[in-house]
Amino acid sequence: MEDDHMQIVCFEVCGQLFGVDVAWVNDVHKLDRLTPVPKAPQIVAGVLNLRGRIVLALNLGQFLRCASAEKSANLMINVQFLNESYGFLVDSVSDVVSLTSAQLQPCPQNFDPKLAGFAQGTVRFKGRLMTILKVDGMIESMLSHDLLHCA
Repeated sequence: MEDDHMQIVCFEVCGQLFGVDVAWVNDVHKLDRLTPVPKAPQIVAGVLNLRGRIVLALNLGQFLRCASAEKSANLMINVQFLNESYGFLVDSVSDVVSLTSAQLQPCPQNFDPKLAGFAQGTVRFKGRLMTILKVDGMIESMLSHDLLHCA
C-alpha cells in the first residue's frame, strides 16, 4: 500500500534517537537568542520572535528528564499545534526518512512509561532504536502536566 508511508524528521536529544512526522514540522533552524520567561517551569527555555510568530521554546531534554538535559541544544524544530507555535530544542537533526506503518513496532514492555504515553512506536534505524513521537500528545502532556505547574 503506497498511502501508508510517513516522512519522518530524525533528531537526537540526550543521545537518544527520535522522529516526528514531517507534517507537523514548520521548519528547523539554528537556535538564536531566547527571551527568558520569568517564573516559567524548567522545560520552557524561553520565547522568540520567528518571522513575526511568537514561538514558545521547549527544552525536550528537560521534559524527558535526560541525564544530559543541562547540555545546551543548538537546534530547534518548530511545530504548529492548535494555532500556536512551539519549538523543540534538540541536539541534532540528521535525516528525513520514509517509513511504512508496517515498519513501526509497539514500544517495548520496559519502555519509559512517560515516553510511551506519547510515542507512536519504535523503528530500527541505522542500527539504533528510534522512537516516533506523537507531537500532539507530547505538547498536550507538556501543557497539562508541566507547564501548568509554574514555579
